[in-house]
Parts: sequence; structure tokens; C-alpha cells
Amino acid sequence: MNSFERWVSSAVLLLVSACASEVSSGDDGGDEGSGGSAGTTGPTGSGGADEASTTSVTSSNGATSTATTSAQTTTGGGGDGGAGVGGEGGGDEGGGPPASEVCERTEQIALGSIFLDVDAWGPGESAMVMATLESAVDHFDYPGVRIVSDHPYVTADPGENFLFGLVAGEPVAVGVLFTAADFVEPGTVVSFSVEVITLVEPCEGLDRDTFTATIE
Repeated sequence: MNSFERWVSSAVLLLVSACASEVSSGDDGGDEGSGGSAGTTGPTGSGGADEASTTSVTSSNGATSTATTSAQTTTGGGGDGGAGVGGEGGGDEGGGPPASEVCERTEQIALGSIFLDVDAWGPGESAMVMATLESAVDHFDYPGVRIVSDHPYVTADPGENFLFGLVAGEPVAVGVLFTAADFVEPGTVVSFSVEVITLVEPCEGLDRDTFTATIE
């Protein structure tokens, strides 16, 4: 190889190095790359494009030497996008439970007459306090009465009694047995509270009344 050919080879190598340096300077991706600015979701970066440069050198004897260099440039990918913010779920506000059908039927029961099943009631004796029930509708949910004495020594156990059912418009008497202690003074007036109930479940606002009896 003569000196001219060595000079051509050196020139080609210098041009190759210069092209490679220019290509490498464009490799930085990321925030300011062509793929997108930081923090936003950019399109997928391209795999790369081949760039080629051709250098021709003609010697003094007419021979031409050609050198071709290529480099792959890669565009930077965009930054990841932020996560979306989910909406708040709505809640529903429920009302109270629907009215019980049993309680609705029991509201149709009215208290009638209240009386004792004996003519006279003395200390140490028992008597049945009777209450008449009449329903405007058929009721077969074990209607009954709760009767409570206001005297601590005139007591019943239990203080409730129930029927199997009531036919609409047909009154039926149901009673609770009370016993007066033998030391209750004759002439004592005892007050009883009488309330319609049902064995199936507790209900509010049912018919009620009071009754008084005298221990003789």
C-alpha cells in the first residue's frame, strides 16, 4: 500500500468516526425525546431507522475509493402516564322495614267488655280477668291479651293468654287468672291494664284499656 492509499484509508476512518459520533448524540430518549414529554403517555418509539453515508475519494491516478457507513438511530419512548382517579361510588339510603302483615291484621282487633268471671273476690282467692276481642278481619296468628295488675300482691303467671284465631265479626272472651295474697286488705281496689297482642311478633299501637276490681 503506497502513501496515497494510506492517506485515503485514514480519511475514510475519520469520516466514519465523525458520522458515528453524530448518530450517537441523538440516542438520548426520555423526557424530551421524540416519543413524548415526561409524565405523559407517548406512542411507542420506533425500532430505529438506518442512516447511511457514502464517502468517495478520487486518487490522482483516477482511482476512486468509496466507503459507506451506516448507523441505527433510535427514538426515545414516552414517559408513563399517570394513573386515573376513580369516581366515588354512590350509596343508597334505605327506609324502614315494611309494615308487618301480622301487625296490620292485629290492628283490626278491638277490645270489648272487660269483667271478672266471679261475683266476689276475696283475699287468698283467684279470679279470672276476662277481655272480649273482636276483629274486623279473619285473624289466625294467635291473637290474645296481656293483662297487668298494679298491685304487687295481686299477680298472674303468666299474664298473657292467646287464642288460635278470630273470625271476622265474632267476639270471643279470653282471660288471665290472678291470685290475691291472703293478707291483701278487703276493700283494696286493683287496677288492671289490658292490651291486645299476638303470639307471632310484638306490634305497636294496638288497642288497650283499663279495668278495676275490688278485693272484698
